[in-house]
Amino acid sequence: MQELANGVWQLSGFPPNNINVYVLGDVLIDAGLGLHRRRILRQVADRNITAHALTHAHFDHYGSSHAICERLGIPLWCGAADENWRAAVNGAANVGRCASCSDPRCADPGSITGRTSTDP
Repeated sequence: MQELANGVWQLSGFPPNNINVYVLGDVLIDAGLGLHRRRILRQVADRNITAHALTHAHFDHYGSSHAICERLGIPLWCGAADENWRAAVNGAANVGRCASCSDPRCADPGSITGRTSTDP
């Protein structure tokens, strides 16, 4: 990992600066592709990550989100504009959930663990 500013880290990846993942304080920002999960988990293993946030719901940003949230037991946060993205692609069963998965941890803006940018 490379520290970009105080408390802002960019995780290592290949090719460099292609699909980026960051740590801001105790929050993991984005999660690359599904095949990146082991690399990401290895790099944050010694950190106290308390949440995972998506910048936006594209596959190269949420690919490892479900695995990481599940492994670390952390909530997934996404912007309100991405809340229903998965529903538009996969049908109404996932309305109210972030794009990365159908895990309840990622659901319902009013829940304790799932959050969107419109929450207080």
